[in-house]
Amino acid sequence: MYICFGASLGMIIYGAFTESLTFTINLEMMISYLGLSIISTIASMLFLLKAIKLIGSTSASILATFEAVVSIIMRIIFLNEKLTFALILGTSLIIISTTILAREKSPKPCDPYNKLSNAIDINH
Repeated sequence: MYICFGASLGMIIYGAFTESLTFTINLEMMISYLGLSIISTIASMLFLLKAIKLIGSTSASILATFEAVVSIIMRIIFLNEKLTFALILGTSLIIISTTILAREKSPKPCDPYNKLSNAIDINH
């Protein structure tokens, strides 16, 4: 969100100084923006919340790291992007790191009350 805000602010400042900023808004663009915002934000958040409810937050966050891999595959299929060494390397690193994270055992949650009672001897 901060990246989008910063890019928008930079574009507005640049456009103000160069007098090249124009806004062309029509119904087709508004429908496109609305569809894009619904798909990319609302639907993705609903799916993430559903995944957290079904499989837990740790598994859902690990699964969410595959977003970059899926976007690379979609770009290759739909936008005819060439498969380069950098894409292969990046995808491999994502898959390897996700596998490592998935195999690590998460620490058991601690009981803050138990730690507090051990730190302060309440029996004496």
